Amino acid sequence: MQETAEETSVRLEIGENVIFPGHTVTASVITAEEFRNLARFHKKFTFFALDYAIIKKYAELHGRRPGLFIRTPGRQHRVSVKKWLNETVSPAQRPYIHYLSDAEGLLWVEGLGAADRAAVTETTEQVLLLNVSHENDTKCIQG
Repeated sequence: MQETAEETSVRLEIGENVIFPGHTVTASVITAEEFRNLARFHKKFTFFALDYAIIKKYAELHGRRPGLFIRTPGRQHRVSVKKWLNETVSPAQRPYIHYLSDAEGLLWVEGLGAADRAAVTETTEQVLLLNVSHENDTKCIQG
């Protein structure tokens, strides 16, 4: 029996992570100072950044699950991931969107960004960088 996107998940490891064939999430950890330097010199920063210290227990990279909500930085209310997907992501791409969660809930959604609680701030000491690559697809979803 083949797994569906909703059932696919792995514990996030530093390095390459694959939950969908042809789609790789590369994770690395750098200092906040290194991150600020990267962001300063690379205006079109293509990595997704999260505060590494906020991860509770471990981070899980997974496919879509029912009932997901996220509050992104600068918003006062949670966003329905399903509603966001339906409004902004083509049906062909939806099964391959990556999600990152920990023991307290959703941390990041590919294309939407980091949850407010995972955002890099002035007090961040270590930054988790996520780079998503899609084989045979020059148009990656950013966020």
